[in-house]
Amino acid sequence: MRHAISPLVKVLLSRILPWVFVLIGGVFLYSGNREMSSARSMADWARTEGHIISSSVESIQYGSSLITSPTYRALIVYEYRSGEMVFHGTRLSFGDHAFRQAADAQAVVNRYPVGRAVTVYYNPFNVTESVLEPGSPWQPYVALGIGGLFILVGICLAVFMRRLMRSEN
Repeated sequence: MRHAISPLVKVLLSRILPWVFVLIGGVFLYSGNREMSSARSMADWARTEGHIISSSVESIQYGSSLITSPTYRALIVYEYRSGEMVFHGTRLSFGDHAFRQAADAQAVVNRYPVGRAVTVYYNPFNVTESVLEPGSPWQPYVALGIGGLFILVGICLAVFMRRLMRSEN
């Protein structure tokens, strides 16, 4: 015995829900593409010599300690010059992220000991914006993949629901 689907549910499933998936996918694609473009533009940034001022592991606690465990990040402070001006930066790469294990953040800190000479990449149009590791991290690829998946699900849902609605008539 087949159950009849109400007209409201038919409209929601066949016309609105697929567009919700496509819209969410579009947002992820836009975000991933924007991040990818920003990361790629870093390759064209000006370069200068700098040095590490401090290098440590920072513990970050989000929410209640009963609910979440702390995450860790490498806090690298470096100094660089542009012209006669001296600047300080803390951004390691475009996709800086936190680690679940302190040892992972410590591995990054070990790569940047205090006093080490480094190449600093800075935005020539905004000299205070700088990184030590230019390039594209993995996060934009994840956003692009999720966006593509949502759009694919939305299209498949639209086709499937349209066929299902026709078969009921």
